[in-house]
Amino acid sequence: MLDDTSQSLLERAKGNQQGAMCELLELIRPYVIIKAKSFGATQQADQEEIAQEVCRKVWVNLAEFRYQGKYSFRGWVSRITRNHASSFFSKRTKQTKLEQVANALGRNLSHVLTSPELELMDLEELHEVLWEYVKPSLNESHARIYDLMWRDKLTPTEAAERTGESSQFAANVRKRVYSKIRNLAWEKFGIQLLEI
Repeated sequence: MLDDTSQSLLERAKGNQQGAMCELLELIRPYVIIKAKSFGATQQADQEEIAQEVCRKVWVNLAEFRYQGKYSFRGWVSRITRNHASSFFSKRTKQTKLEQVANALGRNLSHVLTSPELELMDLEELHEVLWEYVKPSLNESHARIYDLMWRDKLTPTEAAERTGESSQFAANVRKRVYSKIRNLAWEKFGIQLLEI
């Protein structure tokens, strides 16, 4: 039982004594699965994935753990489990929301969605998808101006020269359209884009 994890077992595992780490990880695995369930992992595969990663983190970070009494190790493992479960479900939610964007637009974003780390996804591709989603709601001149600034990377002044509008008008269009894109990303899909 995890409450009874002895200080000596922890010290042996820290000291890389043969078999001690395996014994410790076998001891915590059932507890981690129970905690993963309590943090929302209803699928056995998710529980196993979380347990595997938590055991890896315990193994890697055990040297930093300081024993402070009977329940300190359990609390430490519980925090690692909670943090990893939160990250695990956050990434899954982000991926699901990106899939919703792609499905809504009939676009294939598999190269973005299969990225090992969603934080490293191609934000230009995401912006492109959201831009295509917002574009039909704009009048023709606004769409043209923003398109020039987005696709051709023109400044508001350059876009204004090509369309016969003022630089201030083009800058305002960029601000309003990008605001729509940011709002769509946040309200519909829970993704926060930086301001420009």
